[in-house]
Amino acid sequence: MMAGYHDDPQAHVAHFIEAFHLLSSSVLLSLPDLSGLSDVVRAARGRQIQRQGVLEGGLQYQVHGMGCVMIGADDAIVNVDFLPDGRAIFDVTRLEDFIRSTDRDSSVSRAELLAACRLAVSEGLVGEASGDWFVVPGRLRSNPD
Repeated sequence: MMAGYHDDPQAHVAHFIEAFHLLSSSVLLSLPDLSGLSDVVRAARGRQIQRQGVLEGGLQYQVHGMGCVMIGADDAIVNVDFLPDGRAIFDVTRLEDFIRSTDRDSSVSRAELLAACRLAVSEGLVGEASGDWFVVPGRLRSNPD
Protein backbone atom coordinates (compact mmCIF):
# COMPACT_ATOMS: atom_id res chain seq x y z
CA MET A 1 0.00 0.00 0.00
CA MET A 2 1.39 3.44 -0.84
CA ALA A 3 2.65 5.82 1.82
CA GLY A 4 -0.04 8.07 3.25
CA TYR A 5 -2.82 5.93 1.80
CA HIS A 6 -4.55 5.58 5.19
CA ASP A 7 -4.93 9.35 5.37
CA ASP A 8 -5.81 10.05 1.73
CA PRO A 9 -9.60 10.31 1.27
CA GLN A 10 -9.28 10.67 -2.52
CA ALA A 11 -7.30 7.43 -2.69
CA HIS A 12 -10.09 5.70 -0.77
CA VAL A 13 -12.69 6.92 -3.28
CA ALA A 14 -10.57 5.67 -6.20
CA HIS A 15 -9.96 2.33 -4.45
CA PHE A 16 -13.72 1.88 -3.89
CA ILE A 17 -14.44 2.50 -7.57
CA GLU A 18 -11.69 0.11 -8.68
CA ALA A 19 -13.00 -2.57 -6.30
CA PHE A 20 -16.55 -2.03 -7.59
CA HIS A 21 -15.43 -2.64 -11.17
CA LEU A 22 -13.37 -5.69 -10.24
CA LEU A 23 -16.13 -7.31 -8.18
CA SER A 24 -18.98 -6.42 -10.54
CA SER A 25 -17.02 -7.87 -13.48
CA SER A 26 -16.54 -11.07 -11.51
CA VAL A 27 -20.26 -11.26 -10.71
CA LEU A 28 -21.17 -10.82 -14.37
CA LEU A 29 -18.65 -13.47 -15.47
CA SER A 30 -20.20 -15.90 -12.97
CA LEU A 31 -23.78 -15.01 -13.94
CA PRO A 32 -23.54 -14.70 -17.75
CA ASP A 33 -27.31 -14.37 -18.26
CA LEU A 34 -27.18 -10.89 -16.74
CA SER A 35 -26.37 -7.95 -18.97
CA GLY A 36 -25.46 -5.57 -16.15
CA LEU A 37 -24.92 -5.65 -12.42
CA SER A 38 -28.27 -3.99 -11.71
CA ASP A 39 -29.88 -7.07 -13.29
CA VAL A 40 -28.88 -8.97 -10.13
CA VAL A 41 -31.71 -7.22 -8.28
CA ARG A 42 -34.26 -7.99 -11.02
CA ALA A 43 -33.12 -11.62 -11.26
CA ALA A 44 -33.32 -12.10 -7.49
CA ARG A 45 -36.80 -10.55 -7.33
CA GLY A 46 -37.87 -12.81 -10.21
CA ARG A 47 -36.39 -15.82 -8.39
CA GLN A 48 -34.03 -16.53 -11.29
CA ILE A 49 -31.12 -16.40 -8.84
CA GLN A 50 -30.89 -16.61 -5.06
CA ARG A 51 -30.91 -13.31 -3.13
CA GLN A 52 -27.49 -14.23 -1.80
CA GLY A 53 -24.83 -16.64 -2.84
CA VAL A 54 -21.19 -17.51 -3.26
CA LEU A 55 -19.77 -17.41 -6.78
CA GLU A 56 -16.52 -18.56 -8.35
CA GLY A 57 -13.40 -17.56 -6.46
CA GLY A 58 -15.30 -17.08 -3.20
CA LEU A 59 -17.02 -13.86 -4.28
CA GLN A 60 -20.20 -13.36 -2.26
CA TYR A 61 -23.20 -11.27 -3.21
CA GLN A 62 -26.37 -10.30 -1.39
CA VAL A 63 -29.28 -8.44 -2.96
CA HIS A 64 -31.03 -5.89 -0.77
CA GLY A 65 -33.82 -3.45 -1.55
CA MET A 66 -32.52 -1.40 -4.48
CA GLY A 67 -28.98 -2.75 -4.50
CA CYS A 68 -26.35 -5.35 -3.94
CA VAL A 69 -23.49 -6.02 -1.54
CA MET A 70 -20.46 -7.75 -3.00
CA ILE A 71 -17.78 -9.24 -0.77
CA GLY A 72 -14.52 -10.22 -2.41
CA ALA A 73 -12.37 -13.18 -1.47
CA ASP A 74 -10.17 -10.62 0.31
CA ASP A 75 -13.23 -9.55 2.41
CA ALA A 76 -13.51 -6.17 0.65
CA ILE A 77 -17.14 -5.03 0.96
CA VAL A 78 -18.66 -3.01 -1.88
CA ASN A 79 -22.29 -2.03 -1.34
CA VAL A 80 -24.22 -0.08 -3.97
CA ASP A 81 -27.79 0.82 -4.83
CA PHE A 82 -29.05 1.20 -8.38
CA LEU A 83 -30.87 4.05 -10.05
CA PRO A 84 -33.83 3.14 -12.32
CA ASP A 85 -31.50 3.41 -15.33
CA GLY A 86 -29.15 0.79 -13.84
CA ARG A 87 -26.33 3.08 -12.73
CA ALA A 88 -24.70 2.15 -9.42
CA ILE A 89 -24.67 4.74 -6.64
CA PHE A 90 -23.01 4.97 -3.23
CA ASP A 91 -22.88 7.30 -0.27
CA VAL A 92 -20.26 8.03 2.38
CA THR A 93 -21.64 5.34 4.73
CA ARG A 94 -21.03 2.68 2.06
CA LEU A 95 -17.59 4.13 1.40
CA GLU A 96 -16.82 3.94 5.14
CA ASP A 97 -17.93 0.28 5.21
CA PHE A 98 -15.58 -0.44 2.31
CA ILE A 99 -12.67 1.31 4.01
CA ARG A 100 -13.24 -0.60 7.27
CA SER A 101 -13.14 -3.85 5.27
CA THR A 102 -9.91 -2.99 3.44
CA ASP A 103 -7.95 -0.56 5.60
CA ARG A 104 -8.53 -0.94 9.30
CA ASP A 105 -5.84 1.69 10.01
CA SER A 106 -7.55 4.52 8.13
CA SER A 107 -7.98 7.73 10.04
CA VAL A 108 -10.00 9.57 7.39
CA SER A 109 -13.11 11.29 8.75
CA ARG A 110 -16.61 11.19 7.30
CA ALA A 111 -16.35 14.89 6.42
CA GLU A 112 -13.07 14.29 4.56
CA LEU A 113 -14.64 11.43 2.60
CA LEU A 114 -17.65 13.55 1.65
CA ALA A 115 -15.31 16.34 0.53
CA ALA A 116 -13.28 13.81 -1.49
CA CYS A 117 -16.45 12.54 -3.19
CA ARG A 118 -17.48 16.10 -4.06
CA LEU A 119 -13.99 16.80 -5.41
CA ALA A 120 -14.25 13.61 -7.50
CA VAL A 121 -17.52 14.96 -8.93
CA SER A 122 -15.89 18.28 -9.84
CA GLU A 123 -13.03 16.37 -11.52
CA GLY A 124 -15.44 14.15 -13.45
CA LEU A 125 -14.31 10.95 -11.71
CA VAL A 126 -17.77 10.19 -10.28
CA GLY A 127 -21.21 11.54 -10.96
CA GLU A 128 -23.62 13.13 -8.54
CA ALA A 129 -26.99 11.43 -8.05
CA SER A 130 -28.80 13.56 -5.48
CA GLY A 131 -27.96 14.85 -2.05
CA ASP A 132 -24.92 12.99 -0.82
CA TRP A 133 -25.21 10.06 -3.26
CA PHE A 134 -22.63 9.56 -5.98
CA VAL A 135 -22.71 7.65 -9.27
CA VAL A 136 -20.02 5.06 -9.95
CA PRO A 137 -18.51 5.81 -13.36
CA GLY A 138 -18.59 3.27 -16.18
CA ARG A 139 -14.82 3.08 -15.78
CA LEU A 140 -12.25 5.04 -13.84
CA ARG A 141 -10.45 7.56 -16.01
CA SER A 142 -6.73 7.01 -16.13
CA ASN A 143 -4.48 9.68 -14.70
CA PRO A 144 -2.34 11.29 -17.42
CA ASP A 145 0.56 11.87 -14.98
